[in-house]
Amino acid sequence: MTAALPRPVLPIEAAPEAANEPAVAARPAGRARPASADAPGISRAAALRRRRELALKAIAPLLGVALFLAVWALVAQTGSIPGPAATFDAAKTVFADPFYRNGPNDQGIGWKIGNSLARVGIGFGLA
Repeated sequence: MTAALPRPVLPIEAAPEAANEPAVAARPAGRARPASADAPGISRAAALRRRRELALKAIAPLLGVALFLAVWALVAQTGSIPGPAATFDAAKTVFADPFYRNGPNDQGIGWKIGNSLARVGIGFGLA
């Protein structure tokens, strides 16, 4: 039977987060590192940075949508297009009953989407 070779011990590499943090002087024995509310062992500065990044990731899309709606409402005041409120009311009416049929030219959005997907499937199948 062959003996297994011992595995070499490699030095521990610094974590990517630790590389971005400033060096901290060694703490005296007996004093624990302050724990954050997010996770134990994370410095307070890192926890604040994570919260700030999360807030920016959430706020930026909300501001973009708000800006889009504001510009749409301003353009709609000229009377050339319907505004966001009128469009939302029309959408509620269209999506309230998606599968009605009142003839070949008066069908709900569900039937129109189904017919469109059928045409796409046929085209894909023929290709």
